Amino acid sequence: MVQKEGSKFIEVWRNNTKHPVGFDSQHLFFDKFRTCYTIFGSEGKPELLYKLTACDTSKKIESALIFESPVDQHSYQNCTKYQGYKPCLLAVTADGWLVRHDLKTGEVLQKVYLSKNYRLKHLLWESDLLRVVLKSVHFTFQGRPVMFLSIFSLAPLEFQALIPVEKSIFGQDIDGAAASNGFLVVMHHSNRIRFYSMLEVIKNYSFATKLGETIFSSEGSSIVGEYPDGIPVNVSFTSKPVVLFEISSDQHVISFGGYPWHCISCPQPNSSVFHVCSVRDFKLAKKGILEMDFLSVEPDQAYFHADNSGRILHIGPHEIRCLKLCQTESVTSGFELRHCFVLDLKKERGSNEGPRFTSSGREIKARTDQVFNNPGFETILDVDYEDELDILVVLSTDVSSDTPCGVIGLFDNQTGLLIQETTISNWIQDADHSIMMEKDTIVHIIKDYNNCSRKFSCTVYRLNPS
Repeated sequence: MVQKEGSKFIEVWRNNTKHPVGFDSQHLFFDKFRTCYTIFGSEGKPELLYKLTACDTSKKIESALIFESPVDQHSYQNCTKYQGYKPCLLAVTADGWLVRHDLKTGEVLQKVYLSKNYRLKHLLWESDLLRVVLKSVHFTFQGRPVMFLSIFSLAPLEFQALIPVEKSIFGQDIDGAAASNGFLVVMHHSNRIRFYSMLEVIKNYSFATKLGETIFSSEGSSIVGEYPDGIPVNVSFTSKPVVLFEISSDQHVISFGGYPWHCISCPQPNSSVFHVCSVRDFKLAKKGILEMDFLSVEPDQAYFHADNSGRILHIGPHEIRCLKLCQTESVTSGFELRHCFVLDLKKERGSNEGPRFTSSGREIKARTDQVFNNPGFETILDVDYEDELDILVVLSTDVSSDTPCGVIGLFDNQTGLLIQETTISNWIQDADHSIMMEKDTIVHIIKDYNNCSRKFSCTVYRLNPS
């Protein structure tokens, strides 16, 4: 349908709001996650699923994730309590609750009280559809942990650990911490990143406890996950865990992928020069230094492709380069990067632009500087990947005409060939833009900072196969 001649994406719905807009797979969220739409409503337009009742700011939803995954018979039997198998919005509130809302009705399926002391605020996937991590705010009080991380598993919702990240254990220059795919990741002010085994942390430094279980301490008894005590700090470090992997990268940006495992880092501070190295021995891949020839205010990006192909996307202000990690033919059997394709959006549009003339008929001749053209002005604004259609979705701005406009380009993920382009009429130049595609639907979200106030706009485009 996308490639069919005459088919195009048309705007079917738009909504403006003063709060951030959330989108995950098939759902749109407004009013700080309290209003939920499905994008697959009647007549091809988003349709309201539910609207939660208004609440005080002290009880607002701080962060949320969608859990929607099939479960096998064994898992289903373990999930009957609280209907743990149901698709849900998992949300953390400002007053310290972790809440599961039915994704179709908004009904509360389960509530777990976290704590009034640790201020767990940010909810992220630790391992997709398996475990989540809750991150606390940073604390600056002397003698107190810098922050806390809490791990929960899903289907059913179970408490795993509440981890204090302490300077006395991990070093005085701690900048932050995260949990990802079985690793405890600790970041330092020197741009250093250290990886520890989460399995080791839980096995050697924690005691096991479950939601609803009564535990005893010097202060008395409490029930895990219930008000007023919430979940306990069940991890206590008596020594520093073993460091599995250590690397330096500007802004702690790092990406893992490829086979065998490689990582992409940015060793030099305040630069957009990336190194692709082997995880096993830190050996730099041949042609493994990635750098664009353009100067830009915004940093470039480089990461392993979301299609799990082991390829790398290197994104600059005007170009997207797709590279593949291949084994060299030399005796040393190292690895090198080879180009798969390049999307040069500025060159494609510039080649289509004809001469321009003044009202008197005189041709306008503009100087073109390929290295420093329009400093700070980005052509490429966002990139998404649609896995079912195997399409790269690129949101860019076209300044070849007198009135700049946005363009959504759909490119073949294997060859880089342009499949289709859609022009965006509802365009704000000086704003943050994001683009997401789900099957035959494209969602464009704008964050506008003009007039000293934040405004958000969400536009939905649907494929018209006529």
